[in-house]
Amino acid sequence: LFNMNEQCVRCLLQLEVHKIDWFCDERCTRQLSFKGPPLFLRVYLLGQLHNTPLFHPIFTVTIDHCFIFDRVFTNCKIPSLLPEVLRGEQVKIELIQINEEYTRGRILAKYECSAHSFLFPENNE
Repeated sequence: LFNMNEQCVRCLLQLEVHKIDWFCDERCTRQLSFKGPPLFLRVYLLGQLHNTPLFHPIFTVTIDHCFIFDRVFTNCKIPSLLPEVLRGEQVKIELIQINEEYTRGRILAKYECSAHSFLFPENNE
């Protein structure tokens, strides 16, 4: 949803995650401790960082979590130009397992792209 507000553009985005599945080869599967510490999903979008609540590493995981991202782009004065501005914004999604030895946890999987590619996948060249 894009709204014009006094010479800037506001982007309010709702991202719903319902399920997470794990597909990989045997070597990759050994990295994941299915009986180990819990996991969470971290999403960085529109300059904001949000995490899901913790969940057990039993796949397919049903989490039904809704992220809300809200940002005012003061460098964008015309709503139709926002998709171009989003080409310079990064999206990062990480699946992280809690690790007592390393306080930030262990990244098991990640996805990175521009916000434009993530929000407008059919318009990518």
